[in-house]
Amino acid sequence: MKKQHFKYICGILLTLFGLTTNAAAYDFEADGLYYDITSVTEFTARVAGVADSTLTHISIPETVTYNNRKLTVTEIGKLAFKDYEALESISIPNTLTSISDSAFYYCI
Repeated sequence: MKKQHFKYICGILLTLFGLTTNAAAYDFEADGLYYDITSVTEFTARVAGVADSTLTHISIPETVTYNNRKLTVTEIGKLAFKDYEALESISIPNTLTSISDSAFYYCI
């Protein structure tokens, strides 16, 4: 009986850990996109995903403001636009230096 109870508690903890990990999958949101801060010393950020599912024409900005700090957008993160069917066009700034693997995975 104790083994089953232990397995049940472990299952709940793993589920809760998974939910909190997914909830913190990005650092902030701005203008319909999610961003991760990639360097606090160089003030850079990466596009982490789409917050506004109605966007069809996305223009990634050169800079984005977070907590009164201007961050240069230098990357598109892994799976950032995964399965994003609404996307018709995307503009990429000259500041972008990296597009991660599978950034547009299953993006039609």
